[in-house]
Amino acid sequence: SVWQQKNKIHLIASDRNLAALVVNFDENSAELSRDAQKRLTDLLPALVGKQNRVELRSHSTHRPLPKTSPYRDHWQLCFERSQQTMKYLISQGVEADRIRLSESGSNEPLTTRLESKWQDENNCVEIFLLTDVVNKDAGTQSKSGSGGE
Repeated sequence: SVWQQKNKIHLIASDRNLAALVVNFDENSAELSRDAQKRLTDLLPALVGKQNRVELRSHSTHRPLPKTSPYRDHWQLCFERSQQTMKYLISQGVEADRIRLSESGSNEPLTTRLESKWQDENNCVEIFLLTDVVNKDAGTQSKSGSGGE
């Protein structure tokens, strides 16, 4: 996509069908399925112990949420999808300060095909390994022999 600027993002996988890049959700849900958890677990070797930032970008369909939905809109649904994905990664050893959440809601669909089967592809979180790294020393000062410390 246009958002994937060549020098800013490393895609963990080059094919959207690979488990390493996309985690799918049921249409009106933010709950990680067993399959989604397995995909995230398979991705852990590429994420754990690295300093690169990780972006979780969530999407949804254009279809209206049901009246009984616990989410007031697609933005809230997508935020919860990103949150659940982040919580799982943190519980598996990915450092919280490396993770960035991003929602596109229904505004940047992965597919614009209207058929129900294709629209379901938009219910997902994309996972990007960014070239930006977390500076573990930010906010600290080097202790040297000078300065009377």
